Amino acid sequence: MKQELKKEDYKVYKHNDLVNEKPNEPYTLNQLKLICHLISHIKPTDTNFETKEVLIKELGFDSIDSYNYSRFKNEILELLKKPFELPTKYWVNWFSTLLYKEGVIEYAFDERLKPYLLNLKDNFTSYQLKNILSLKSVYSIRMYELLKQYEVAKTRTIEIKELRSLLNITRGYRNNDITKLLENVKEELTTKTDLTFDFEVFKKLQKLNEVKFTIKYNKKENKSLSLKDKIKSLKVKYLKNNQEISVEESLKKIIPKLKETEVFELIKFYYWCGKESMALQVTNQIIYFAENSKEIKQQAQLEKDKLLREIMVKKIISRKGTTYSSLCKELNVRESFLIQILGREDEDR
Repeated sequence: MKQELKKEDYKVYKHNDLVNEKPNEPYTLNQLKLICHLISHIKPTDTNFETKEVLIKELGFDSIDSYNYSRFKNEILELLKKPFELPTKYWVNWFSTLLYKEGVIEYAFDERLKPYLLNLKDNFTSYQLKNILSLKSVYSIRMYELLKQYEVAKTRTIEIKELRSLLNITRGYRNNDITKLLENVKEELTTKTDLTFDFEVFKKLQKLNEVKFTIKYNKKENKSLSLKDKIKSLKVKYLKNNQEISVEESLKKIIPKLKETEVFELIKFYYWCGKESMALQVTNQIIYFAENSKEIKQQAQLEKDKLLREIMVKKIISRKGTTYSSLCKELNVRESFLIQILGREDEDR
Protein backbone atom coordinates (compact mmCIF):
# COMPACT_ATOMS: atom_id res chain seq x y z
CA MET A 1 0.00 0.00 0.00
CA LYS A 2 1.44 3.40 -1.00
CA GLN A 3 1.86 6.01 1.72
CA GLU A 4 0.86 9.64 1.47
CA LEU A 5 3.54 11.93 2.79
CA LYS A 6 3.08 15.24 4.53
CA LYS A 7 6.60 16.48 5.10
CA GLU A 8 5.74 18.73 8.01
CA ASP A 9 4.23 15.81 9.97
CA TYR A 10 7.20 13.44 9.82
CA LYS A 11 10.02 13.14 12.32
CA VAL A 12 13.30 11.27 12.14
CA TYR A 13 14.24 9.13 15.14
CA LYS A 14 17.76 7.67 15.17
CA HIS A 15 19.74 5.91 17.84
CA ASN A 16 22.84 7.99 18.50
CA ASP A 17 25.03 5.16 17.23
CA LEU A 18 23.48 5.80 13.80
CA VAL A 19 23.85 9.56 14.15
CA ASN A 20 27.56 8.97 14.70
CA GLU A 21 27.94 6.32 12.02
CA LYS A 22 30.92 6.52 9.70
CA PRO A 23 30.10 5.18 6.24
CA ASN A 24 32.90 3.55 4.33
CA GLU A 25 31.87 5.51 1.24
CA PRO A 26 30.35 9.03 1.24
CA TYR A 27 26.64 9.43 0.57
CA THR A 28 25.29 11.65 -2.16
CA LEU A 29 22.73 14.30 -1.23
CA ASN A 30 19.85 12.26 -2.70
CA GLN A 31 20.97 9.11 -0.91
CA LEU A 32 21.17 10.80 2.49
CA LYS A 33 17.79 12.49 2.07
CA LEU A 34 16.23 9.19 1.01
CA ILE A 35 17.56 7.45 4.15
CA CYS A 36 16.16 10.20 6.41
CA HIS A 37 12.86 10.26 4.54
CA LEU A 38 12.26 6.54 4.85
CA ILE A 39 13.29 6.51 8.52
CA SER A 40 10.63 9.16 9.13
CA HIS A 41 8.01 6.69 7.86
CA ILE A 42 8.66 4.32 10.76
CA LYS A 43 5.77 4.41 13.22
CA PRO A 44 6.28 4.39 17.01
CA THR A 45 4.23 1.18 17.19
CA ASP A 46 6.26 -0.70 14.57
CA THR A 47 7.95 -3.82 15.89
CA ASN A 48 9.28 -5.14 12.59
CA PHE A 49 10.53 -3.83 9.28
CA GLU A 50 7.90 -4.54 6.67
CA THR A 51 8.41 -4.10 2.95
CA LYS A 52 6.81 -0.81 1.98
CA GLU A 53 6.30 1.32 -1.11
CA VAL A 54 6.46 5.08 -1.53
CA LEU A 55 5.98 7.29 -4.58
CA ILE A 56 9.12 9.10 -5.61
CA LYS A 57 7.19 12.38 -6.04
CA GLU A 58 6.15 12.18 -2.38
CA LEU A 59 9.82 12.27 -1.41
CA GLY A 60 10.47 15.61 -3.06
CA PHE A 61 12.33 14.13 -6.02
CA ASP A 62 9.63 15.04 -8.57
CA SER A 63 12.17 16.99 -10.62
CA ILE A 64 13.50 13.67 -11.91
CA ASP A 65 12.62 13.35 -15.58
CA SER A 66 13.17 10.72 -18.26
CA TYR A 67 16.52 12.25 -19.19
CA ASN A 68 18.19 11.57 -15.83
CA TYR A 69 15.94 8.72 -14.64
CA SER A 70 18.65 6.07 -15.11
CA ARG A 71 21.27 8.15 -13.32
CA PHE A 72 18.95 8.76 -10.38
CA LYS A 73 17.92 5.10 -10.24
CA ASN A 74 21.55 3.99 -10.15
CA GLU A 75 22.33 6.56 -7.48
CA ILE A 76 19.62 5.16 -5.21
CA LEU A 77 20.57 1.52 -5.80
CA GLU A 78 24.21 2.34 -5.05
CA LEU A 79 23.12 2.58 -1.40
CA LEU A 80 23.23 -1.21 -1.30
CA LYS A 81 26.98 -0.96 -1.89
CA LYS A 82 27.65 1.42 1.01
CA PRO A 83 27.75 -0.61 4.24
CA PHE A 84 28.71 0.82 7.61
CA GLU A 85 29.87 -0.70 10.87
CA LEU A 86 27.61 -1.08 13.90
CA PRO A 87 28.93 -1.02 17.48
CA THR A 88 28.41 -4.81 17.42
CA LYS A 89 31.16 -4.89 14.75
CA TYR A 90 28.67 -6.11 12.14
CA TRP A 91 28.82 -4.40 8.78
CA VAL A 92 25.32 -3.69 7.47
CA ASN A 93 23.51 -1.88 4.70
CA TRP A 94 20.60 0.39 5.46
CA PHE A 95 18.25 -1.72 3.37
CA SER A 96 17.71 -5.42 2.80
CA THR A 97 15.33 -4.57 -0.05
CA LEU A 98 15.59 -1.53 -2.29
CA LEU A 99 13.92 -1.41 -5.70
CA TYR A 100 13.05 1.53 -7.90
CA LYS A 101 10.75 1.38 -10.93
CA GLU A 102 8.05 3.47 -12.54
CA GLY A 103 8.32 6.23 -9.97
CA VAL A 104 7.92 3.92 -6.96
CA ILE A 105 10.52 2.87 -4.38
CA GLU A 106 10.05 -0.48 -2.66
CA TYR A 107 12.15 -0.89 0.45
CA ALA A 108 12.74 -2.69 3.73
CA PHE A 109 15.33 -1.79 6.36
CA ASP A 110 17.93 -4.36 7.36
CA GLU A 111 16.69 -6.41 10.33
CA ARG A 112 19.93 -5.75 12.24
CA LEU A 113 18.92 -2.09 12.51
CA LYS A 114 15.91 -2.83 14.73
CA PRO A 115 17.62 -1.81 18.00
CA TYR A 116 18.67 1.46 16.38
CA LEU A 117 15.38 2.50 14.74
CA LEU A 118 12.47 0.78 16.55
CA ASN A 119 10.95 1.48 19.98
CA LEU A 120 13.66 3.91 21.00
CA LYS A 121 13.46 4.87 24.67
CA ASP A 122 16.75 6.66 25.29
CA ASN A 123 20.09 7.56 23.70
CA PHE A 124 18.47 8.76 20.48
CA THR A 125 18.18 11.95 18.44
CA SER A 126 15.00 13.22 16.83
CA TYR A 127 14.16 16.11 14.53
CA GLN A 128 11.50 17.24 12.08
CA LEU A 129 12.20 15.95 8.60
CA LYS A 130 11.38 19.30 7.00
CA ASN A 131 14.52 20.81 8.55
CA ILE A 132 16.85 18.86 6.27
CA LEU A 133 14.82 18.59 3.06
CA SER A 134 15.84 21.95 1.61
CA LEU A 135 19.53 21.59 2.50
CA LYS A 136 21.84 21.45 -0.50
CA SER A 137 24.90 19.93 1.13
CA VAL A 138 25.58 16.49 2.59
CA TYR A 139 27.87 18.20 5.09
CA SER A 140 24.97 20.40 6.25
CA ILE A 141 22.67 17.43 6.86
CA ARG A 142 25.31 15.47 8.74
CA MET A 143 26.35 18.50 10.80
CA TYR A 144 22.70 19.20 11.62
CA GLU A 145 22.28 15.68 13.03
CA LEU A 146 25.57 15.77 14.96
CA LEU A 147 24.67 19.07 16.61
CA LYS A 148 21.02 18.15 17.17
CA GLN A 149 22.28 15.22 19.23
CA TYR A 150 23.88 17.70 21.66
CA GLU A 151 21.17 20.36 21.50
CA VAL A 152 20.34 20.05 25.20
CA ALA A 153 24.01 20.14 26.25
CA LYS A 154 24.45 23.19 23.98
CA THR A 155 28.12 22.42 23.24
CA ARG A 156 30.01 19.68 21.45
CA THR A 157 33.75 19.35 20.91
CA ILE A 158 35.03 17.11 18.11
CA GLU A 159 38.62 16.32 17.26
CA ILE A 160 39.46 17.22 13.68
CA LYS A 161 40.29 13.64 12.74
CA GLU A 162 36.94 12.49 14.12
CA LEU A 163 35.11 15.32 12.34
CA ARG A 164 36.65 14.31 9.04
CA SER A 165 35.44 10.78 9.60
CA LEU A 166 31.92 11.73 10.73
CA LEU A 167 31.38 14.08 7.79
CA ASN A 168 33.34 11.90 5.38
CA ILE A 169 35.32 14.94 4.30
CA THR A 170 37.31 14.20 1.18
CA ARG A 171 41.09 14.23 1.22
CA GLY A 172 41.02 17.25 -1.07
CA TYR A 173 40.10 19.37 1.94
CA ARG A 174 43.08 20.55 3.94
CA ASN A 175 42.51 21.11 7.66
CA ASN A 176 42.56 24.87 7.12
CA ASP A 177 39.80 24.51 4.49
CA ILE A 178 37.49 22.93 7.06
CA THR A 179 36.92 26.33 8.69
CA LYS A 180 35.45 27.64 5.43
CA LEU A 181 33.37 24.47 5.07
CA LEU A 182 31.91 25.00 8.55
CA GLU A 183 31.13 28.64 7.77
CA ASN A 184 29.14 27.51 4.72
CA VAL A 185 27.32 24.88 6.78
CA LYS A 186 26.50 27.43 9.46
CA GLU A 187 25.04 29.82 6.90
CA GLU A 188 22.81 27.14 5.39
CA LEU A 189 21.59 25.79 8.73
CA THR A 190 20.86 29.30 9.99
CA THR A 191 18.86 30.11 6.87
CA LYS A 192 16.90 26.87 6.55
CA THR A 193 16.65 25.02 9.89
CA ASP A 194 15.67 25.41 13.53
CA LEU A 195 19.31 25.20 14.62
CA THR A 196 22.39 27.38 14.31
CA PHE A 197 25.82 27.37 15.90
CA ASP A 198 29.08 29.16 16.54
CA PHE A 199 32.39 27.36 16.49
CA GLU A 200 35.92 27.84 17.72
CA VAL A 201 38.97 26.01 16.42
CA PHE A 202 41.85 24.96 18.65
CA LYS A 203 45.35 24.19 17.48
CA LYS A 204 48.05 21.90 18.82
CA LEU A 205 51.62 22.31 17.63
CA GLN A 206 50.41 24.89 15.09
CA LYS A 207 47.95 22.41 13.55
CA LEU A 208 44.16 22.35 13.74
CA ASN A 209 43.36 19.87 16.50
CA GLU A 210 39.67 20.17 17.49
CA VAL A 211 36.54 22.23 17.01
CA LYS A 212 34.19 23.37 19.76
CA PHE A 213 30.60 23.98 18.66
CA THR A 214 28.16 26.15 20.59
CA ILE A 215 24.66 25.09 19.61
CA LYS A 216 21.76 27.54 19.54
CA TYR A 217 18.06 27.38 18.85
CA ASN A 218 17.41 29.27 15.64
CA LYS A 219 14.39 31.52 15.63
CA LYS A 220 13.59 31.66 11.94
CA GLU A 221 12.96 34.82 10.02
CA ASN A 222 9.45 36.20 10.39
CA LYS A 223 7.80 35.23 7.13
CA SER A 224 5.20 37.98 7.61
CA LEU A 225 7.91 40.65 7.36
CA SER A 226 6.75 43.16 4.79
CA LEU A 227 8.49 43.57 1.46
CA LYS A 228 9.21 47.18 2.37
CA ASP A 229 11.04 46.05 5.51
CA LYS A 230 12.96 43.38 3.61
CA ILE A 231 14.22 45.87 1.05
CA LYS A 232 14.93 48.42 3.79
CA SER A 233 17.11 45.89 5.61
CA LEU A 234 19.03 45.27 2.40
CA LYS A 235 19.62 49.00 1.95
CA VAL A 236 20.82 49.36 5.54
CA LYS A 237 23.22 46.44 5.08
CA TYR A 238 24.51 47.96 1.86
CA LEU A 239 25.11 51.39 3.42
CA LYS A 240 26.60 50.01 6.63
CA ASN A 241 29.13 47.80 4.92
CA ASN A 242 29.64 50.10 1.92
CA GLN A 243 30.26 47.05 -0.19
CA GLU A 244 28.93 45.79 -3.47
CA ILE A 245 26.27 43.09 -3.26
CA SER A 246 26.88 40.83 -6.22
CA VAL A 247 24.10 39.60 -8.50
CA GLU A 248 25.07 36.04 -7.68
CA GLU A 249 24.73 36.71 -3.95
CA SER A 250 21.37 38.40 -4.36
CA LEU A 251 19.96 35.56 -6.43
CA LYS A 252 21.24 32.98 -3.97
CA LYS A 253 20.30 34.64 -0.69
CA ILE A 254 17.54 37.14 -1.38
CA ILE A 255 15.30 35.95 -4.22
CA PRO A 256 14.38 32.60 -2.55
CA LYS A 257 13.01 34.58 0.41
CA LEU A 258 10.74 36.75 -1.72
CA LYS A 259 7.57 36.05 -3.62
CA GLU A 260 7.82 36.08 -7.41
CA THR A 261 6.12 39.45 -7.66
CA GLU A 262 8.43 40.89 -5.00
CA VAL A 263 11.58 40.06 -6.94
CA PHE A 264 11.17 43.21 -9.02
CA GLU A 265 11.84 45.32 -5.94
CA LEU A 266 15.42 44.09 -6.26
CA ILE A 267 15.70 46.00 -9.50
CA LYS A 268 14.67 49.21 -7.75
CA PHE A 269 17.06 48.38 -4.91
CA TYR A 270 20.08 48.09 -7.17
CA TYR A 271 19.08 51.21 -9.06
CA TRP A 272 18.67 53.03 -5.74
CA CYS A 273 22.23 51.98 -4.85
CA GLY A 274 23.49 53.44 -8.10
CA LYS A 275 24.21 49.99 -9.51
CA GLU A 276 22.32 50.30 -12.79
CA SER A 277 24.26 47.59 -14.58
CA MET A 278 23.56 45.19 -11.71
CA ALA A 279 19.87 46.04 -11.89
CA LEU A 280 19.95 45.10 -15.57
CA GLN A 281 21.70 41.82 -14.80
CA VAL A 282 19.12 40.93 -12.16
CA THR A 283 16.32 41.73 -14.61
CA ASN A 284 17.91 39.52 -17.26
CA GLN A 285 18.22 36.71 -14.72
CA ILE A 286 14.54 37.05 -13.81
CA ILE A 287 13.59 36.85 -17.48
CA TYR A 288 15.76 33.76 -17.84
CA PHE A 289 14.50 31.96 -14.74
CA ALA A 290 10.86 32.85 -15.44
CA GLU A 291 10.83 31.36 -18.91
CA ASN A 292 8.02 29.01 -17.85
CA SER A 293 5.91 31.88 -16.53
CA LYS A 294 4.71 34.10 -19.36
CA GLU A 295 3.21 36.72 -17.02
CA ILE A 296 6.39 37.12 -14.91
CA LYS A 297 8.56 37.18 -18.03
CA GLN A 298 6.46 39.94 -19.62
CA GLN A 299 6.54 41.98 -16.42
CA ALA A 300 10.31 41.60 -16.21
CA GLN A 301 10.69 42.75 -19.81
CA LEU A 302 8.60 45.86 -19.10
CA GLU A 303 10.75 46.60 -16.04
CA LYS A 304 13.87 46.17 -18.17
CA ASP A 305 12.59 48.59 -20.83
CA LYS A 306 11.68 51.14 -18.16
CA LEU A 307 15.03 50.76 -16.44
CA LEU A 308 16.97 51.15 -19.67
CA ARG A 309 15.03 54.29 -20.48
CA GLU A 310 15.80 55.81 -17.08
CA ILE A 311 19.47 54.90 -17.30
CA MET A 312 19.91 56.30 -20.77
CA VAL A 313 18.06 59.53 -20.04
CA LYS A 314 20.20 59.95 -16.96
CA LYS A 315 23.37 59.46 -18.99
CA ILE A 316 22.24 61.77 -21.80
CA ILE A 317 21.45 64.54 -19.31
CA SER A 318 24.72 64.13 -17.43
CA ARG A 319 27.01 63.85 -20.43
CA LYS A 320 26.77 66.25 -23.32
CA GLY A 321 27.58 64.78 -26.68
CA THR A 322 26.49 61.27 -25.72
CA THR A 323 25.31 59.47 -28.87
CA TYR A 324 23.04 56.51 -29.43
CA SER A 325 26.02 54.63 -30.77
CA SER A 326 28.11 55.09 -27.61
CA LEU A 327 25.15 54.25 -25.35
CA CYS A 328 24.40 51.08 -27.32
CA LYS A 329 27.98 49.97 -26.98
CA GLU A 330 28.07 50.73 -23.26
CA LEU A 331 24.75 49.01 -22.48
CA ASN A 332 25.18 46.20 -25.00
CA VAL A 333 21.85 46.79 -26.76
CA ARG A 334 20.91 47.30 -30.40
CA GLU A 335 20.51 50.84 -31.69
CA SER A 336 17.03 50.11 -33.03
CA PHE A 337 15.95 49.08 -29.53
CA LEU A 338 17.40 52.26 -28.05
CA ILE A 339 15.55 54.45 -30.54
CA GLN A 340 12.35 52.54 -29.89
CA ILE A 341 12.27 53.14 -26.13
CA LEU A 342 13.86 56.62 -26.03
CA GLY A 343 12.31 58.18 -29.08
CA ARG A 344 13.99 59.72 -32.10
CA GLU A 345 13.71 63.23 -30.73
CA ASP A 346 16.71 62.58 -28.45
CA GLU A 347 18.82 60.97 -31.15
CA ASP A 348 21.20 63.86 -31.76
CA ARG A 349 21.79 64.87 -28.14
